[in-house]
Amino acid sequence: MELDTTKVPVAKTFVVTDYQDAPEGALNAALAAATQYARSVEGMITAALYAKHITDCLTLTPEKAQAQAERRAHSAQAAYETEGGAPKPQVCPQIACEVIIPAGSYSCEQFALPSNIRLKLLAGANLHITKAASALSDSALTLQHIHDVELCGQGRNEISCAPGFSALLEVSAVRQVLICGLHLSGAPVKINKQTCHHISINVTAA
Repeated sequence: MELDTTKVPVAKTFVVTDYQDAPEGALNAALAAATQYARSVEGMITAALYAKHITDCLTLTPEKAQAQAERRAHSAQAAYETEGGAPKPQVCPQIACEVIIPAGSYSCEQFALPSNIRLKLLAGANLHITKAASALSDSALTLQHIHDVELCGQGRNEISCAPGFSALLEVSAVRQVLICGLHLSGAPVKINKQTCHHISINVTAA
């Protein structure tokens, strides 16, 4: 069984509801704050430490895993398993911080995800994306020329878009990207596989 990295806690969290009064919109404001942190020295160090923790989890022998599990029995560390003691290859982005969307229905203008960030929709959260007045892209949600990103939900959260988009989700020129636990509707999903490296996408689409 693979390690579910979307459940591994990170050091810094930005909750969308904390930015409800932001003129640019709550999600955009939270993403901007997360991006600033991810690009700081502290953020880069946090991402490196996160990657080391994930590597340790995936490379532990059964004996060391058992000893560590006993030591951390009362901690909030994510559970994990290895198959026969051998690590199972998987996409493990280096995450500096995460942006949390709590339960509820939210609307925002189209946006692009930056590197080293996890965008997580908690159970009961749904997101509707609308056209921006000065949009340069015809996609609602863009992942392009970035690395180390997680876009995940808890319980098949829905991300939808307004009419007029050529794509709800467009992915190209990325590496170490994990997308899971989501239902996408309103426009097609476009993935340029030739330019993507180490990506895992597990979603349903209407």
